[in-house]
Amino acid sequence: MYVICKDMNANNKKLSFTKIMKGVLLRKENVELLSPAGSFESLIAAVQNGADAVYLGGRDFNARINADNFSLPEMKKAIDYCHIRDVRVYAAVNTLVSDGEFLDAIKYVKELYLLGIDAVIVQDMGLFNSLHKIFPDLSLHASTQMTVHNCYGAVLLKDMGFDRIIVSREMPLNNIRTMTDKAKIPVEMFCHGAICISYSGQCLMSSFMFRRSGNKGVCAQPCRMKYSLSQGATSSEASYLLSPKDLCTAGNIGKVKDSGIISFKIEGRMRSPEYVACVTSAYREGIDSGKVENMSNLSKVFNRGFTGGFVLGDLCNLMNTVRQNNQGLFIGKCISYDGKLRLMRIRLEEGLSVGDGLRIDSGDDEIGCKVKSIYCSNERVKDAEKGDTVSLKVDKTVVKDSCIYKTFDKKSDAWAKATYLKGKEIQKVPVDVKVRLKEGEKLSLDVSDGVNSVFLESSVSAEKAVKHAMTPEKLKEQLSRLGNTPFSIEKFVFDVDDGLMIPLSEIGKVRKDVVRKLEEMRASVLRKMDDAVFSERVKELALSVSGARKKRTKISVHVGYMGALKDVIGSCADEIIIGNGFNSKEDMDIAEASELVKESGKTLVLAAPAILTDAEVNDTLGLVMRLKPDKVLVSNPGLLKALIDSSDIESEICIDYPLNVYNTHSAKALVSLDKRIHRVCASVELDFEKMKKMSLFLDNEVECVVHGRLPVMTSEYCIFSKKCSRQCEKGYSVSDRLGMRFPVKGLNGCRMQILNCKVLSLIKQMNNFSGVFDCVRLDLRAVGDVDIAETVESYRNSLDGKRFDAFELSGKEFTRGWVF
Repeated sequence: MYVICKDMNANNKKLSFTKIMKGVLLRKENVELLSPAGSFESLIAAVQNGADAVYLGGRDFNARINADNFSLPEMKKAIDYCHIRDVRVYAAVNTLVSDGEFLDAIKYVKELYLLGIDAVIVQDMGLFNSLHKIFPDLSLHASTQMTVHNCYGAVLLKDMGFDRIIVSREMPLNNIRTMTDKAKIPVEMFCHGAICISYSGQCLMSSFMFRRSGNKGVCAQPCRMKYSLSQGATSSEASYLLSPKDLCTAGNIGKVKDSGIISFKIEGRMRSPEYVACVTSAYREGIDSGKVENMSNLSKVFNRGFTGGFVLGDLCNLMNTVRQNNQGLFIGKCISYDGKLRLMRIRLEEGLSVGDGLRIDSGDDEIGCKVKSIYCSNERVKDAEKGDTVSLKVDKTVVKDSCIYKTFDKKSDAWAKATYLKGKEIQKVPVDVKVRLKEGEKLSLDVSDGVNSVFLESSVSAEKAVKHAMTPEKLKEQLSRLGNTPFSIEKFVFDVDDGLMIPLSEIGKVRKDVVRKLEEMRASVLRKMDDAVFSERVKELALSVSGARKKRTKISVHVGYMGALKDVIGSCADEIIIGNGFNSKEDMDIAEASELVKESGKTLVLAAPAILTDAEVNDTLGLVMRLKPDKVLVSNPGLLKALIDSSDIESEICIDYPLNVYNTHSAKALVSLDKRIHRVCASVELDFEKMKKMSLFLDNEVECVVHGRLPVMTSEYCIFSKKCSRQCEKGYSVSDRLGMRFPVKGLNGCRMQILNCKVLSLIKQMNNFSGVFDCVRLDLRAVGDVDIAETVESYRNSLDGKRFDAFELSGKEFTRGWVF
């Protein structure tokens, strides 16, 4: 007798992956839901609410170092838990790594590799290049910290060996669609959570304000502080000028899927497990059904208010200048307040329960309270529905029409906790079971999840039944009792003879053994790395002292207007940098400026911005072809790719510091891309000894910035966007609570750049740089009214060991940055 039965009760909301390739997902929907796991509880919440993958970090080398994170034993436990349940695990190793940390980072990734990690998220170019060589079968994802925001940049990273790109949050959907069509590399996109106002990877504000670098995982979030907008002696009232709302694309999931992305990423490794549960559940529903039925559920957990962000073009609704912490869910306005009874009346726009938490914005007062009682139609109730008019006990006086927000939802919190605290298996992995029962033979089960198969037999053989024969229906009932395991049986195939019996205890034992064995197989790791092979591959990456001898240290000077250009031409500068960004006094005719520099006999360097759309990359490439500069200063990975592909351009290529050259391995990786790349500018977050080491080990030229007001934020958002009349050219600054002023400038493409409150000045330390570095740079575009020729001469004299006047180049308004 041969019977096929399908279990219609299989609880499996997720679609099973038919095949997993390195960097590519082949799935019915071809889209992944990727959730954050800052703790093990958050990981369980993500998995049990439908995540296809989670991303997490270890105790070092990750950009959320203040999350709970995972030790290596905890990482093993997390990976096993996820793999058993058909969920992939990506480890964030997404900080910049110094030469001194490099070997430790490599060894750490080796441990992750052996534990069975599915992919590693990387920011550091040198670390990526080394991992790609040592672990060629390990999937590597480009972090959003790499600031990939155009097709050229995506293709560059694909050519280098990246398997996936996490694009900048600033990319609109139509640009992402173009990237997925043209670059032919899997693209991951943040779909929900906190937004940085600056391009990720280009923010130095925390680094310079608090010596806590976002590129090292310890951002102090200065964008969430209050600032005043200042011009001269006048300042606006302080508000959260730089604090965006949280991104939410849950109402536009269809549009996002149509962009061709392969992964919906939820931000939130610093958020609670309840947050992870709620948001993951909502996006699981949206991806599977095309719609999130109850959008208000997303407001029941932490949020700063929601925006469609740059990705959906919701720029008029981007910022929350009033509040930088939890906005909550708006539930209505105060109708009246009875001072004697201390009762506030409100007509509810959302449901309310005893135990919920509220925030009441009553005039200038902010009242926080817990709902202890609800009165509806003169009756005390535990719950009230949307549309009910209720009275709530509030001790403080509430002004009429005050807005009321629910900041804690007791029911939602209890539901979320139940998904990760009680150990209940909500999401099930479907399996097929073949059952064979023949007289004189042992009961056999062949269980398959589509990849792994387990075959087990009972310890006793089937016999002729005396009373009650075992039927396929009875076998199905017994075998389906998988209980709280990660599996559900999707299909049964029976090959069972009539009139046989076998003890129920034997069926139960085989069932339990099959589940245990299948879990072991799904958690097993097939990877191996011989210690000798690993050591040999690491040895190939060892740095050696460069044979190239440093000559006289040159001075390059970056200027932004014609008057300054003429001054620097008459100075002792060796190289003159033009282009890239704001003009502080007057427009610079770039063609005229180029000719003036060429006529002077000095080296002409054309600088390009760090942020460029594909069209702007093409425009910049055309400019390079027309001007034919001696050198091109490149800050954008897309422009670097375009220049590499343009073999007819003879200009030397110089890698600039926005590409985050933080170690010698990164410098070598970038230099190896093209023979025209002769120089790298070290990261401005490096100290002197780290830069010196890079110069010692690199055959190519090394430059470092020693003077200038450095950019600390670059943003697509403009503070003046609502009333733009070129305000960015009128001397505005944002001022913090200490009165420190950060100048605001407009960039190409109507972008905004915020500069440091202090000018970097290393004039007194130039004796350390002489003969150690090939070039030092003075960025004089925004340092105020200084005598440019005199400034350059002072640096030249300091480099040469001669007397120099440092009075105007040092003091409280100057900083030595990270260098000393």
